[in-house]
Amino acid sequence: TSLRWKSFDGLEISGLHIAPPAHFKGPRPVFISIHGGPSAQARPTHLSGSLRYLVETLGMHLILPNVRGSEGFGQRFLKLDNGRRREDALRDISALLDLIASRPEMDVRRVIVSGGSYGGYMSLAVATRESARIAGSICRVGIANFVSFLENTESYRRDNRRAEYGDERDPEMRAFLQGISPLSRAAAVRKPLFIIHGRNDPRVP
Repeated sequence: TSLRWKSFDGLEISGLHIAPPAHFKGPRPVFISIHGGPSAQARPTHLSGSLRYLVETLGMHLILPNVRGSEGFGQRFLKLDNGRRREDALRDISALLDLIASRPEMDVRRVIVSGGSYGGYMSLAVATRESARIAGSICRVGIANFVSFLENTESYRRDNRRAEYGDERDPEMRAFLQGISPLSRAAAVRKPLFIIHGRNDPRVP
């Protein structure tokens, strides 16, 4: 089903919600899976085996959010996370945590945030900004430092990624990107964090 909530600035954010089978009673844990891109979109499709296991066997609520910057919601929405507005997408997840807290069928004490690539950045950012409100996070090939990412990603991708995140060669933008990078705030992580990353990843070294 579709899940909708208002973010910090009144913007409506949506996502997909797959509830656990009815035989799981009481408030159930929540697994938030954030797509990569960032200009991609969580769409209705067959669930992977691991996500089906979380829902059908462990009885977790699965939420697939489309935070600002996701495609399929118009050009304005697509660009709302560009450059210095990067953390506004993180605030969309904070607003989702508010929503979860208001839903009696969801256990606000047991929320896991996960994502890969850009979604991995989001999971790391949530781990640093919202550690008190999550039970843990999972990062798959995520961006931990925007400056080193832009300097070391494959050359054919750099200009395209700079248009999205900002140009790290500009001193002011470089300082901004360093400041919002999860690696700069690693000390704020207070909950279990699982990182999966290949040594020779060419896209997110």
